[in-house]
Amino acid sequence: MSFQSQWAILAMLAGIGLAASAAAARRSHRGQDSAERRQTQEALQRLNRLYETLYAANQAIIRAKDQQSFLQEICAIIVEHGGFVLAWIGMEHASSRKVQAIASCGSASGYLDDLQISAAPGPTGSGPTGTAIRDKVSVLCNDFMQAPMTAAWHARAKRYGIKSSAAFPLLISGKHIGALTIYSDPLNCFTADYSDLLERLSANISFALEAMDREQLHRQVQEQLAAMLEREASMATELSLQDEQIRLRVASELHDQIGQSLILGQIKLGTVDAATLSEENKASVAEVRGLLKQVIHDVRALTQQLAPPALSNAGLETALHWLCRQIADDYRLPVLFHDDREAKALPEVINSIIYQSARELLINAAKHAFASTAKLSVGRRAEQFVLEVEDDGIGFDQAEPAGFGKDGGFGLFNITRQIRHLGGTVTVTRPASGGSLIAVQVPLSANIHALGGGDDEERP
Repeated sequence: MSFQSQWAILAMLAGIGLAASAAAARRSHRGQDSAERRQTQEALQRLNRLYETLYAANQAIIRAKDQQSFLQEICAIIVEHGGFVLAWIGMEHASSRKVQAIASCGSASGYLDDLQISAAPGPTGSGPTGTAIRDKVSVLCNDFMQAPMTAAWHARAKRYGIKSSAAFPLLISGKHIGALTIYSDPLNCFTADYSDLLERLSANISFALEAMDREQLHRQVQEQLAAMLEREASMATELSLQDEQIRLRVASELHDQIGQSLILGQIKLGTVDAATLSEENKASVAEVRGLLKQVIHDVRALTQQLAPPALSNAGLETALHWLCRQIADDYRLPVLFHDDREAKALPEVINSIIYQSARELLINAAKHAFASTAKLSVGRRAEQFVLEVEDDGIGFDQAEPAGFGKDGGFGLFNITRQIRHLGGTVTVTRPASGGSLIAVQVPLSANIHALGGGDDEERP
């Protein structure tokens, strides 16, 4: 049962008590004389007001959103429905043990000005409020001006017409945190019936405060956990961005250094005068040239996979156009390419991330969505670079995006994480014609330096 449901039941029970009180008034003792009946009627009316107070307070608990506004409303309800001159809630300071009023209401609110009350033993802690907090008991004082325990506050109480008071402890998990204190102008106001109902009210307030405390702690834990996960995701993404830069550098070394050296070696071998070689040496040279040819092919394939030369030499759009043809050859998936030809320059490492994202999305369309056709579009919308991949495949469960492309290396989850880290967005929709449409947007102002992704200097 939810917190609000529990308090709705309490409010209903308080309403039943209110009705019962009214019924009791109608059944006044017929044998009493008029004075006795008047006294009985007045007592029942006071009790009825207190039932109304309890009912209204429980309604406030149901509506409660935060502690401060809730406690202020409770004080107002006690004064307005109960007919008291002052109600206030004080909380004990953990180290000094001073009691500070955090909510109050009533015509005698001036009584609280510069009021010195403590929960510790001593002159300022011997009154009803301090005793209620320290000893966890209700303290009734039906003749405030004559009670020794209130002597320190007699002059103050006289100025505001206070003649009786009652203090009730407020507890959270059995530990005292403060008190609800109520003042009345008539003597002997806090009878046993009054005390029982007000103790029930203070218990309800304590329970509500404990529930709010638990909810606040739960929210704090959730916020801390979310912040921790966000930091971890950010760190993982930054590492991934650094990996992307390493990928570019490795591809550059393979193409510009190792690949070129291998080609030069093959050329050198081709200049060897076969006439001067024995048959055995001729076979060895031919074998080495064959091995070099295979290694050169492997290096080119690896370079293409890491970062196609077209990406750095001719730009992102050209590399994506080449990718569409490559996907058609490798996976038998025709891919239509469209470029709006607007200027949309981005740092090289971000170009590489977008290229790898497009490659992963097209491979998944071929391997997992079983698409027969696809379309890759790039364009500029305001200050955003936009890449869209649309296919006519079977689509996928949008509720589980992390599983999309699980056999691939990038995956929609990783794509989304990296693009968001760049300040962009990834959206997935299902067109009316079927298949899927995935749109990747990245701000043209995305700066890899500001994101902590590393240096974007020119490669050697």
